[in-house]
Amino acid sequence: MLRSRRFTGDLGGRYVATLYRGERPPSQTQKGWDVRMPTDDQRAQVKTQSFDSLNKWNYLDTDTTLFDRMILVVLTDALTIKTLYDVPSAELRRVLRVGKEQKPTYHFSDLEPWRTDVSTLSGFQRVAELVEREACRGARVWGRPSNMAVKLSVRPVTARAKSARSAPDRPAAYGRR
Repeated sequence: MLRSRRFTGDLGGRYVATLYRGERPPSQTQKGWDVRMPTDDQRAQVKTQSFDSLNKWNYLDTDTTLFDRMILVVLTDALTIKTLYDVPSAELRRVLRVGKEQKPTYHFSDLEPWRTDVSTLSGFQRVAELVEREACRGARVWGRPSNMAVKLSVRPVTARAKSARSAPDRPAAYGRR
């Protein structure tokens, strides 16, 4: 269930809760964490970002002492899981940098040691068809039916649609004149 207009974050939280069989807090404004892990009761801060080959860093706007690990979910244009990183908060603090706005930032390449093979997570079968192959190293089971209530059908933005949005002399609706 999506709980706000900021659906990318809600979707990432849903994916992580399903993959790890974790529990989401009852309030969408829970301070510091988004999913509680069932096996060790750790609190995970979930960050979700759409993949952009030019954007390889992100700001961290949450105090790292409020969560035990950060799970970064990188989504494709079709909102499937491209990559997942699972970083302990102590390790995250070691790789954080100070960004332009004097805010803590992390670079995706610094998180590479914590890149996670999604196919090894206990809830993988429930979302298998929503995970890109590159997020799985050696996954043997692929394309089984998902138990997710809603399947997403999103049309990727084409180059023409992108240029139509940025061109001031054209109407914004799908690049038609």
